Amino acid sequence: MKHMRHIRRMHNGKDRRTGQKIRNNRNSGGLADPRAEDTRQKWVENNRQKKANKLSRGPCCKDAAARLAKNEQLLSKLRSMKMDQVWNDNRGTFEPKVPRSFIRANRPHLPHFRQYVKAMNLPYKF
Repeated sequence: MKHMRHIRRMHNGKDRRTGQKIRNNRNSGGLADPRAEDTRQKWVENNRQKKANKLSRGPCCKDAAARLAKNEQLLSKLRSMKMDQVWNDNRGTFEPKVPRSFIRANRPHLPHFRQYVKAMNLPYKF
């Protein structure tokens, strides 16, 4: 880019040097055409509702007994997995790091599973 000053730095919404997207109308307040802006606002509102519906799945387990059974199942699955070791400066020991695949597969149950692991004083690091 140093010697090609006739080529613009931005093209197709991207900066040629950094490769990042450039938004020209970030602070301009939307589209110029009022009908197009109304259509855009409706689209944005519908997509926000879809995201909210997708995120709110409700409780993962029916009751406390189901939650306890799921915690036991997750703990046995976690103990059977091979884990990386992470150094803990406070204790001066290695702690097992829970694999990302386990976290990804059991994301809805992790809030109560973390509490269960902490209550059992297990050294797993999430």
